[in-house]
Amino acid sequence: MKMELFGYLVAVVAVFHAANGNTIAIDIPSVTTSPGENVQLKCTFDGTWGIGFNMQWLKDGNAIAAPSSVNVNQDFVGRFSLDLSPPVYTLQITGIEIGDAGNYECAFTISGTVQQTLSSVVTVIAAPTDVFLYHGNMSNKISGGPNYMFEDRVESVVGCAALGGQPAPVLEVSIGDSVQTDFNSVTLDPTTDAAIQNDKFALGVQDANKKIKCTWKTPDATNPRDQGSVEVTLTIGYKPIIQCENNRVAYKGDAVYLICTVYAMPEASNFWWEYPGSNATHRINGSATSPQDSRIVSTMEDLTGKNVGKKITLTISSVSKDDAVEYTLYAMNSHGHSQKAVAVTFAGEVSMASHIGGNIFLLASSLLLLFVR
Repeated sequence: MKMELFGYLVAVVAVFHAANGNTIAIDIPSVTTSPGENVQLKCTFDGTWGIGFNMQWLKDGNAIAAPSSVNVNQDFVGRFSLDLSPPVYTLQITGIEIGDAGNYECAFTISGTVQQTLSSVVTVIAAPTDVFLYHGNMSNKISGGPNYMFEDRVESVVGCAALGGQPAPVLEVSIGDSVQTDFNSVTLDPTTDAAIQNDKFALGVQDANKKIKCTWKTPDATNPRDQGSVEVTLTIGYKPIIQCENNRVAYKGDAVYLICTVYAMPEASNFWWEYPGSNATHRINGSATSPQDSRIVSTMEDLTGKNVGKKITLTISSVSKDDAVEYTLYAMNSHGHSQKAVAVTFAGEVSMASHIGGNIFLLASSLLLLFVR
């Protein structure tokens, strides 16, 4: 019994002396790389190699191979290889993938007892596979085209998403040169995906032709391949705005012109007049003759210059008492329709021309009588 105890103590002392002064070192404590790159980690022994000494590589606590072996375990066959050229034990990862990121440990053991463990953290940064701006929800992507139209001063959901990255990137939205600070994070898979959005996003005509841009970058990215942006040029749409001249007063037989201008973005594609008849409401297209009354004609012409739009004129020739009603112009585009009414008032049976002519005759007669006297 005493001899066995003595032998055990001798063995412990031998191990202690063997480990004393023997260390390992890892050449790279951390690695940041991208998918497809090659990574090499070296674990170097410093000291006097003895019986029962071993080094072993592990990933996230899982053995890549048996101690001091160059034959990788089944789970690591393919991209992983080992080389033991004392005093260096080298781990090679060829064509690294996102899933290979993790904590790599080199353990120094004596007779199965761990003496020292050093780690190298490998981070694999991958650009997101899909980055886009969206309107309403993520399924409605708006980037990737030359422009996109928003309705003037109408609130809606707008956001930016970056999917499939490693790790999830940091996002920022800007309009023109102005960074937008009212976009909030959307809950997605935090390891790979990110999104920010504004639930009450609104633009005005002053934003037309500006660019809305989503910029992404991986955290602490210093490599240009780990950052980028998508953008789209803004156009601002609005439903038609109709402006009409004043109501008209007419005598029997006069010609009346009801003139309106229409501005819209996109340009209004449908125009029509409605006015009440004796039995029903009549309708005439923006450029047509009334099917009920050939005296009533609508014409349309383009406006050019600073304000691009349409000029719509409704002509009523030889006005009668029945024409004294409201005439409503309607205009429609993809954002909706607008309407504007113009009234015609019947002034009497005597036409304006006859009325003026009669007044001139009376005036002339009065002057003649004064002259004779």
